[in-house]
Amino acid sequence: MPVQKITEPVARSAERTAIWDTELKGFGLVARTSGTKSWVIQKKIAGRKTRVTLGRYPVLNVAEARSFARVKLLEIETGWQPEPDKLELTLRDAVREHKADMENDGRSSGDTFEHEVTLYLGDWLDRPLASISPQEIRARHREMAKIPATANRALREFRAAYNTALGIDRHLPANPTSGLKWFHVPKRETIITDLADWHKRLQKISNPIVRHSLEFSLLTGMRVTDVLTMRWEDVDRSGLVLHRPCPKGGTRRAFNVPLTERLVSLMDHGWQSEWVWPSTHSGHLVNVRKPAKGVGITTKIHDLRRTYATVAARERVPQHIVGRLLNHSWATQTADYQVLTADDLRPYQEQIGDALVRSFNPQG
Repeated sequence: MPVQKITEPVARSAERTAIWDTELKGFGLVARTSGTKSWVIQKKIAGRKTRVTLGRYPVLNVAEARSFARVKLLEIETGWQPEPDKLELTLRDAVREHKADMENDGRSSGDTFEHEVTLYLGDWLDRPLASISPQEIRARHREMAKIPATANRALREFRAAYNTALGIDRHLPANPTSGLKWFHVPKRETIITDLADWHKRLQKISNPIVRHSLEFSLLTGMRVTDVLTMRWEDVDRSGLVLHRPCPKGGTRRAFNVPLTERLVSLMDHGWQSEWVWPSTHSGHLVNVRKPAKGVGITTKIHDLRRTYATVAARERVPQHIVGRLLNHSWATQTADYQVLTADDLRPYQEQIGDALVRSFNPQG
């Protein structure tokens, strides 16, 4: 938290931070993501740090707030026992704070998070978090029982926002989702069972960029978003490495994909763009599911990733290697100590890719 003399320019420019004054100890300004700025005093009372809000900026200017703070701090020194702050954070405040944390962490799903909370819990957005009870949480979850996966996701997003708010206001009650019994949602286990038929249908897609991007997805096992947002600046042709700077999980989950000669050839489609898989409509490809369905490919796009992992298992590729290639967050303690480069992983990438390609023409 910054420590500096609080002046009018400092107060005006403050964004999502707490600034503590060097002139008057215990006097500060808290600027929140929502745009509100509050004057506060903070002091230990009976061994416990207590924060009290004095008012909003610019309703109180710097000089007025500092004078008011001097009076209140003097009252504390002479025995006044203030009530600790109750910030009355709303769900909307919590969502904004959590979204800002996601963006600071390099995660790109902040907009989706905010949209889904608004869509499914929108009637709670302007309610104080402390007023949302465990009973209401359970009732809303049951109301959404016909869409169990969505119900779980919406209330888990609420849980995440609430946990973020707990870090701001320690007077909030325990997270009301803590006793919630989540719906059981069976994991999807579909894969491409007939790769020869899949590849034959794939050739009917007239757009070579879409066609090649789908084959690239299968032969790398990458998440579809990671494939479609590839930029040429992240491709090292000479070293045969693709860098993914901001995958699922944010920048801390950045990883390198070992490329093979076949993968490089798929990227060479002749179009000039900053994107590896460009589109005339939106910069890069966004929807590859529609053209796939148009040629009779009914499997989900994520089924390509499951197929890659399944073939890797059949090829007896070690589980921790498959996890590295898929950029999964799980790992054994031993695997955490193994520093593997793209060159170390490339033979396994080639092994899995060769097995998949052989399945395109089992008679050949």
